[in-house]
Amino acid sequence: YPSHAPCARKTIQQLKQTQGAGRTVMAIGSSGYGTLSDQVGDLASVLERCTGAKILLVNPYSPVARARISAIADPDYTVELFQQEVQQSIELLKRLRAIGKSVRLKFYSDPPLVKLVILGDYLWLQHYHPDLNIRTMPEYVLKHNSNDHGLYTFYYHYFVQRWGSHEIPEYDLDTDELVYRGWQTKEKRRVPFGPEEETDQVDVPSSSLPPITLGRGRNVHSQPMGNNAEYTTDERARWTL
Repeated sequence: YPSHAPCARKTIQQLKQTQGAGRTVMAIGSSGYGTLSDQVGDLASVLERCTGAKILLVNPYSPVARARISAIADPDYTVELFQQEVQQSIELLKRLRAIGKSVRLKFYSDPPLVKLVILGDYLWLQHYHPDLNIRTMPEYVLKHNSNDHGLYTFYYHYFVQRWGSHEIPEYDLDTDELVYRGWQTKEKRRVPFGPEEETDQVDVPSSSLPPITLGRGRNVHSQPMGNNAEYTTDERARWTL
């Protein structure tokens, strides 16, 4: 459904509510503010009903965050504002954890590729263009099929690979530190999460995963989705999760 179509947003929101209840929300994004912290965000009410969440966000103190915001060239959206939005997302996840939700948060420091939300048998997808705000990009909804093939499975495994990468540290919600782990999840080192982390992150290797393209090197947002695409929306969201 296009987002401006009658009742489209209501239909999509009902789908998210149904798929999110009693499940673990899995998501990749940037600051997470528009989805996690905003009371009218896409997942704000879903998070209250889920059993847990696995969230991957951009490290707001990394050079990648500064480069991304500079590329968008929005004078009203600064690095400092982005950092504040990330902090609000962290506070929300801490509150969810305090009421018994199983919540985990990781920060990556390579350029954002896709905004991805997985709820049960449905997956919401948007592509981060290197120079454009994500509000200009279309949103796709992919549905899992019983044959375990198609774009849903492809992007589900992409999330699993990103989440399991040893190069992406986990945020300790108790100590406000980034925890780097090696094989068998053995802890290797901890670094403070904050402005001082920017120096440390420069030397951390970026993810070894290749860029996702479909067909002959074309971006995912330009491809027809086939039978896997149940809905398409022209989401006017901010450059947030």
